[in-house]
Amino acid sequence: MKRTVIAAVILSLSTVFAAAQNWPTKLVKIIVPFAAGATPDVVARLIADDLQTKLDQAFIVENRPGASGNTGTDAVAKAEPDGGTIGVSIGGPLARAVRLFGGGGGYVPRKDAHELAGRTFLGNPLTSDPVRFTRNAAILDEDPDLGLGPPTIAWADAALRLMKQFTNPAYANRIRQPMLLVAAGRDEVVSTPAIEEFGAHLLAGRHLLVSGAKHELLQELDVYRSQFWAAFDAFVPGTPRY
Repeated sequence: MKRTVIAAVILSLSTVFAAAQNWPTKLVKIIVPFAAGATPDVVARLIADDLQTKLDQAFIVENRPGASGNTGTDAVAKAEPDGGTIGVSIGGPLARAVRLFGGGGGYVPRKDAHELAGRTFLGNPLTSDPVRFTRNAAILDEDPDLGLGPPTIAWADAALRLMKQFTNPAYANRIRQPMLLVAAGRDEVVSTPAIEEFGAHLLAGRHLLVSGAKHELLQELDVYRSQFWAAFDAFVPGTPRY
């Protein structure tokens, strides 16, 4: 819950900061589309107090609950784009509301357009193979359009709804197709424990943890890639190990 609220806050504030270099120039209203005392309300009041102290400008929190968060979100969407109104919400309802209001094709704001843009190998979350990392970074430098950009609001909406569905053990139990899940032991992008938990409930599937590997398994060192391909060959029908 806290992570989705923070993500929604960043989504709301990033647009404001980008649009107004001298912001704020007047009292700022923070609209929360949920009742007082809810997690977004608590977060909004903490943010308001902090911003008021740092920026020496008044911030007020206004609760506008209703319609699963759409009432308050609609008020934010229809407010004057002068930086005087911002919104704090939960990631799922916020993404759904923006999508319903026709903004699904917009991109989730982020600092870097591409995952490898401006990154160095040290500390990267994708691979522990410096050769493959350097090669991929060079390819992106040559043609940035080949890189993965930020997701759209519609993608985020669909992903957040499916995450909720995947957390229900009964969903995994209903899957009858053979399935192989391979998780990276040092993944900093997605949750390895969540993958293992989901795999444990599959009736016709199995999951493998590649200890030590980072997120991009097929861009990893050969010692990790070989484990993936061994599991793949053993799983796919028609291979010698099946």
